[in-house]
Order: sequence, then structure tokens, then C-alpha cells
Amino acid sequence: MPTTPQTADRNTAARGFTLTELMVVVTIVGVMAAMSVPSFHRAMVQSRADIAAANLRAIWAAERLFWLENHTYTVNLSQASPPGLIESGLLDPSLPLNSSSATYQTGGYYYSVVTGSGTATTFAATATNVFAGPPTRLRSIKTVP
Repeated sequence: MPTTPQTADRNTAARGFTLTELMVVVTIVGVMAAMSVPSFHRAMVQSRADIAAANLRAIWAAERLFWLENHTYTVNLSQASPPGLIESGLLDPSLPLNSSSATYQTGGYYYSVVTGSGTATTFAATATNVFAGPPTRLRSIKTVP
């Protein structure tokens, strides 16, 4: 039987998607996205905290090298006299040192060091996250043996 134009139109229409099929696919994709976005966000927050912890370890190593040379810890990470850890080349100069320099791209953490009073034989390095609602702090306290 020869194909009429009406039969050809029905065959091409049968090859398309119905609105119901399209809505089912969109719903499934939406449910999958709703389940994966929170876990992706948690993974990003954890990776930024891991980077901040690695930076604290780098600060500890730089403070230890500074101690071996000067027999004191730095008052802050960037100081002019005597040269601090950044000026002496022991730390990366792009390390955020205040809340205004902490950006989302740098993980939202800024770093500070507080030395012990008097003899300066202890220091506390702190990484503070400015994007996590109340500040999230990671702390590393070291003492000279």
C-alpha cells in the first residue's frame, strides 16, 4: 500500500517525545540535582578547610625556621622590622592576612599569629573563615621544646 501524506505525518509524530515523558525526565533530573548539590557544597567547604589546615602547617614551619634564626617568634606574619615571615620569603605573599583580603576564591580564610606574652616562646596561628556565618576558626598552637 502506497504511503499517503497522512500516514507519513503519523510516523514522524510517533518518533517524538510526549509532554509526559519530558516532564518525567525533568523531574528525575531535578531530584538528582537536589540530592547532589548539598553534598557537593559540603565537599567544597571541607576542601577549603583542608587548604586552611595546610596553610597553618606552612605557617608553623615558617615560624620554626624564624625561631631557629632569631630565637623569637614573629609578632605578626607581615612586619617590616625585623622582617616577618612573608617579607623574609618563608610564606606566600598572597596569603590573606585580614578579613578584607579573604575572598571566596582563596577559600574565605584569613590567617593571624599571636605570640605568647613576655618571652615569645609560644605562638598561636589562627585561620578564620569569614563566609561561614559565625567565624569558623582552625587553630594551631606550638611551643618551643
